[in-house]
Amino acid sequence: MKKFRISSVLLLSFVLPTLAPIAPALAIAITPAQPGASVSYIPRAPYTVGALNGVTTLDPLSVELLPRGGTAGFLAELRAEFPAAQWNFTAAAADLTGTFNVSTYEAVGTAAAVGANFVVDYVNGGATTLTFPGNFHWIQRVVDNHNLTTNPGHGNPENVIDNSQTFAVPERVVPYYDVFSLADIAAGLQFNTTPPHFEDSPRRSDPAREHDWHAELYLVEEIGSVGAVTNVQIYNGLRWGWINRVPEPSTLALFATALALACLLGLAQSRKRRKQA
Repeated sequence: MKKFRISSVLLLSFVLPTLAPIAPALAIAITPAQPGASVSYIPRAPYTVGALNGVTTLDPLSVELLPRGGTAGFLAELRAEFPAAQWNFTAAAADLTGTFNVSTYEAVGTAAAVGANFVVDYVNGGATTLTFPGNFHWIQRVVDNHNLTTNPGHGNPENVIDNSQTFAVPERVVPYYDVFSLADIAAGLQFNTTPPHFEDSPRRSDPAREHDWHAELYLVEEIGSVGAVTNVQIYNGLRWGWINRVPEPSTLALFATALALACLLGLAQSRKRRKQA
């Protein structure tokens, strides 16, 4: 029998094509290692409202990095609300090289409200060094099933850029999360969320209903205007959010009925076996 020797080059030619391509690692990182937070991390928050037992859960459990320049969904909503006649959004030339330090990521569940608390800071590091305050901002897109803006009410889907809703002439309407209108400031609604710091505490006041609330958050820089068009470059971002679940009374009733039937069936079978014995 002839013996064949397979060269290492030939072997690699068969093996390598079957390997999945390795995606390049981002220079930006999240600290601490996920899931977690440097000050407070509460992934689940059980609560009771009336006769119901609910639970709020962070979703995702781990804060996730988002690509420089924004996801397709983020950009679609951003450009729909802030059209090209006045705004030009582009990806930054390079990824951030520092870290997003998550200090608070907490699920919130009470008889009065459900939601989450989220606090993060961008920390310079590596080749990219940003000088704050500069003209940096946060832009956040929110997608949820309890609309507070365009069509208020539970069950009405919401897909919005999370900015102040109370701008008035001569104030300039902007997509930035960290810019507050004069009405917000007068009402005491302004809070510390100036880059590199960010914080948000979304709430819904109907905890007996189920919610899905998700956000895409990006660090951005306004880099000047050309005529009436404002240019904004988008750096890397983060995905975070929460959900709450509450068993429906009908579901609980069906479960109790099924459990009772199972117990009765088991008792009947036991009696039958004793009689046969």
